[in-house]
Amino acid sequence: MKHLSKTSALYLQASMLACFLAGASAPTRLDALLTVENGFPPEIFSVFYGICAFAALLSLLVVGSLSDYIGRRPVLIVAALLHATSMWLFTRVQGVPTEELFVGRVLQGVAIGGAVSALGAGMLDVAPAKGIMANVIAWMLGVATAGVTGSFLQYLPNPTRLTYAVFGAIYLALAIGVALMPESLTVRAGTRAWLRPSFRLPREVLKPLLLAMPTWLASSGMLGFYCWHGPDLLRYFELIRLQPASGWIFYAPGTSPPSGLLALGGLTLFAFGGGAVGAVRLTFKCTPCDGTRVGMVLLLLGSALTMLAMRISSSPLLFVACVIAGAGSGAAWQAALCSVLLIASPPQRAAVSSVLYLVVCVATALPALLNSWLYGGERYSLYEYLSCVMVLAALALVCLVCSKNIAGRIEER
Repeated sequence: MKHLSKTSALYLQASMLACFLAGASAPTRLDALLTVENGFPPEIFSVFYGICAFAALLSLLVVGSLSDYIGRRPVLIVAALLHATSMWLFTRVQGVPTEELFVGRVLQGVAIGGAVSALGAGMLDVAPAKGIMANVIAWMLGVATAGVTGSFLQYLPNPTRLTYAVFGAIYLALAIGVALMPESLTVRAGTRAWLRPSFRLPREVLKPLLLAMPTWLASSGMLGFYCWHGPDLLRYFELIRLQPASGWIFYAPGTSPPSGLLALGGLTLFAFGGGAVGAVRLTFKCTPCDGTRVGMVLLLLGSALTMLAMRISSSPLLFVACVIAGAGSGAAWQAALCSVLLIASPPQRAAVSSVLYLVVCVATALPALLNSWLYGGERYSLYEYLSCVMVLAALALVCLVCSKNIAGRIEER
């Protein structure tokens, strides 16, 4: 059988990561629309998301390093088929929260958790330098695509079922593509080791990982903020401008703005992803220290402008802040990956990737988990959240003083 070239394999894995993230994020807002339209309690939607997030975290812990033992291809094929099955189950939901929806969310979380670490490691196996850039670009393009898809598919007939059907077909096509992809890792003994959930990492990776953790948390936290609050903030600002006395509040459960503003809100994720992709391309040849420095400065500026936009309810300023924050997250994310993954050997990359993406999942999901408290009458301050992101960004800059030797070790690799 003729296999794909290394370049084609790199593009295939990058597109697979982007599609997995888009398929997990775009239907999420459609689930919220379904919940409101059918009169379900808002807490049901939080349960739907929580099941998927918990399954993804558990999958990262249990099978995150599996591809280091049996190869990348088997893990990716099974993940694509599981994700396609979850989409098929979603199409069977008839307006009520049935077992198909819960099982589908579990399968979706397992598929995402098992795939992201294998994809992150597989792209580095094919091309170490370009694999880092492909990792970040694919992640951000997935977020940007999810924002646009989730906003505009609602205007099509039967949007939830159509969304799931389209993504299900994409995942089946990706499974076929992975079957044609050459295996990038030699199978090794000790397969049973992946059954033991652990955070065991190579000793040489521990110090760079700890030094990069503030960078990782700050960039992921800002991504989570714009994923969950960016669209609502923009719609809120525009509604204030169009209808000053409307009374619609962006965090109110069970409410929905005019349909035109629903589409507009998704553009914030597109702007965030676009700024991140541009920064990744521009900082590709920078050292991890320089990339972190640029990224954290931009992240601090983006956070400050976001708080200012919230204070004066300015949509144009929010777009500017969104692009700048996205650029900071993209540059810092790429630098953090370079400082950790390029030190790990190929048979250890999936295990290291699983730990990194576990942190990403937790930090990105934090705004959504905090937002679920709103349904119980609680409220948390977005200003305080952004202040924490700025503190982490400042801490990451301080950590640069302790990481002078990382660039030299990477060059030796």
